[in-house]
Amino acid sequence: MNIPVNFDTLSKTLNFTDKGTINYSEFLSLCISRKSLLRGESLKFAFNYYDNDNNGAITADDIYITFKAKGVNILKQEIDEMFGEISSPDQRLTYS
Repeated sequence: MNIPVNFDTLSKTLNFTDKGTINYSEFLSLCISRKSLLRGESLKFAFNYYDNDNNGAITADDIYITFKAKGVNILKQEIDEMFGEISSPDQRLTYS
């Protein structure tokens, strides 16, 4: 998968802590940088970027794998906590 240059640039400009972690706001800014990115095409691209196993859903494991592949040092527990706030019985995000 080819990643747009602006995605890499955006990920490098986030305010990572000394521990190599990001907070929830930084995570959201990584996913969506501008209002114009909220078009269906851009959203689908972002969704597919995180859906590592291409099963139509994003799980905490998908996010963890993606972050590790990009060199982001984040604890699985931190991602699990974020996904614990999802009001879905199986704690998955789907695109529809």
